Amino acid sequence: MDEFRMSLGEKIQLLRKKSFLSQKDLGEGICSQAFISQIEQGKIAVSAEVLYQLSVKLGVDTNYFFEQSDTVRKDYIEDVIMLARGYIHNRDYETLAGLIKTEENSPLLKQKRYRQFIIWNKSIIALHVEKNPLKALKLAEEALDMKETSSNTFSLREIEILITKGNILIELNRIKQAITTFETAKMHIHSTIHTYSHNIYIRLFFNLARAYYTNEQYEDSLSTNVQGISYCKQQKSTYGLGELYYQKAMCMEKLEKYSLAAENYFISKFIFKLNKDDYLSRKAHSSFEELLQEREGLNQEHDIFSLL
Repeated sequence: MDEFRMSLGEKIQLLRKKSFLSQKDLGEGICSQAFISQIEQGKIAVSAEVLYQLSVKLGVDTNYFFEQSDTVRKDYIEDVIMLARGYIHNRDYETLAGLIKTEENSPLLKQKRYRQFIIWNKSIIALHVEKNPLKALKLAEEALDMKETSSNTFSLREIEILITKGNILIELNRIKQAITTFETAKMHIHSTIHTYSHNIYIRLFFNLARAYYTNEQYEDSLSTNVQGISYCKQQKSTYGLGELYYQKAMCMEKLEKYSLAAENYFISKFIFKLNKDDYLSRKAHSSFEELLQEREGLNQEHDIFSLL
């Protein structure tokens, strides 16, 4: 690994000088001049995100830096995968699009399992950046056709692709197909679940509940949200918890259980604040206030909520 750092530092320094860039110029918008200096001296490891940004600025493919080390290549690929997951988690689809555009033709990602990953991410980009759900659906189905496992089982990634496909179907207003897709994922996830995949399980609960709600199956949506909330509590996780409570509140409102709807809107607002999600916190607060205005009798009962 030390040899790789030295080699990487030398290559970056050479490319930088060929491009007539100072260390400060190269690091601008990416990292500090001191950080570039440490990279060039081989003193520190470089994350996939930083290396990707540097490669773009230096005008080379990231594969250029991995000509001698298979171990580091594998580490880099896994780093790219984790980086893409982070962008998806933060809904930063534009940056994800730039990453996938750079990496999709890399020889490092030619293996079938990595091609499936690239195509799946292109499906997400087609949905959220290109606003083309039909193209997104085609890509999601293409990724699923590259199944690594037998036809009776799904890998963890394939469960994620099924969730993506279900969300695309909702966008296309094919709600019953979306429900079937989510239920298929739910059926298979029990044999797939690992300690590091609990967030996927929570997303599945949320999206299945969302599909039920869109199909006006409010009781089914409510039941699924309650299961998801119970699972979050079991895992001692707030990931997705605010969204589940918010959706539960929506179901309660449709079922005319207005007091419970108000309580769940408030709980979701509190969790969003805890997770520092200002956008969703404001949305939950707005829904809560609208419900109180529509149902004046709730104002006094829930007056304590205005304190937070």
